[in-house]
Amino acid sequence: MNKRAYREGRVKVSDKIKDAIVELIFKEKDIERKKKHSAIWYRDEIANALKLTDKDNPSLRSYESIIQPIRKSLQSKNPLEEPWSLGMLSKYKDDFPPEIIPVLIKVQKLQMQNDWEGPRVLTIRQAQWIARLYHLIREISMRRHLDEEDLFMVWVITNVYAKREEMDEIIGKKYLDSSGLDKEIFFTENFWELPIDEKATYYAVTQSIYLAVQKDYGNDRTKKHETNNNFSGKESS
Repeated sequence: MNKRAYREGRVKVSDKIKDAIVELIFKEKDIERKKKHSAIWYRDEIANALKLTDKDNPSLRSYESIIQPIRKSLQSKNPLEEPWSLGMLSKYKDDFPPEIIPVLIKVQKLQMQNDWEGPRVLTIRQAQWIARLYHLIREISMRRHLDEEDLFMVWVITNVYAKREEMDEIIGKKYLDSSGLDKEIFFTENFWELPIDEKATYYAVTQSIYLAVQKDYGNDRTKKHETNNNFSGKESS
């Protein structure tokens, strides 16, 4: 490692670099017990991932100043990351209209009944995003001739929004700017052109979710949808 990486005033930490740092920190599953990676490791990993030259990469001190508060934020308890349950309805009654409750129960059962390496419990934040997006996802699913009862699409898309919101909060953004996701998933519907395993690969924001999707919803599930018209309505290649 070049010691000049400690030099002040090199390159400012962009939102793209902050996002990459948060994603890597999320992969340190047990942030309090597991041995944490050094700032040097983060700097090198992000340089490789974002194709940054040493000149374009912020200083090591910049990485240290970003990593420490992010880790501290992850250690604090955010009420929205608490498990969702029917008992929460009294506290968050305005977030969950009665017609969405059966959907939340089905998604929770989906997570509990599969031996995933990823999350097994629906969080309040995820449940909020399901309540916001379910009807829109269902409408597009039906238009794309997907199984109406297939909650996997709901799980994937709402997890993307929930994790994006959590990451933005951690790096200090006051409001979630989801315009990029909105355009990709709903406005242009490019998201729906992808086979389901590729979709999970591209949008899942933690390694554990990606591994779970590959394990439980891999080729068999993709073949199921290819047989019943793929997302774009074209023949599979």
